[in-house]
Amino acid sequence: MANTYRMINLDKLQAIKAGNIVSVKWDGGRLQNGTPVLLGNLVTGERELYYAQCTGATAKLAVTGGVSDDNVYLVAGPEVMYEAGTMIDDFVVATGYPVRAYALYIGDIFTLSNNAYAGTAEIGKYLHMIASGDGTVAGLPCWGLTSSLPADYKVVAKCIELTTIGYDNNEAAVFEVVRA
Repeated sequence: MANTYRMINLDKLQAIKAGNIVSVKWDGGRLQNGTPVLLGNLVTGERELYYAQCTGATAKLAVTGGVSDDNVYLVAGPEVMYEAGTMIDDFVVATGYPVRAYALYIGDIFTLSNNAYAGTAEIGKYLHMIASGDGTVAGLPCWGLTSSLPADYKVVAKCIELTTIGYDNNEAAVFEVVRA
C-alpha cells in the first residue's frame, strides 16, 4: 500500500542531543515530515518561531551561490493523531501550525519514505534538495537523487540502506549526511 504523506525516522541526529532544533511554520499549505526547508524570518511577535522558506529555497543552496551559510533543516514533527485507525502515513502538519525542524550535520542519519524524494533510491546514490518533484504539494521542496556526488549543493546525503517505514512497511531508504 502506497503511503499518503511523507514519513521520516530520525535514526541518529546531532540535533537530538545538541539542541539544534527550531520551530517553523509554513503558510503556503500543509507541511509534511521529511521536507527540507531553509529558515526564513522570525514570525512577527515570536522569538523562536521561524517561517519555513520553501518557495525558491533550492536556488539558495548552491555552494557557489554566495549563500552557503544557509543550513538545510529537516521537518520532523511528532505524529500525533486522535482518530482510531490513523497511522504515521496519515500525518500532515496543518497550514500555519508550528512543527520541529532539525539542522543537518555531517554524520547525521535519517530514514525517508520513498515519496519524500524524486527518483528511485539505491545504495550509494546521493540525496540533495530540489524544487517540488513529488506532486504531493505544489511548491513544497523535496529531495532528488543522483548517482554521483553533486558539487553544487550544500547539503548532500548518501543512501546507505534500503528499508521500510511505518506499520504498512512502506518502501524507504536510510541516508547519511556527507556534506553540510
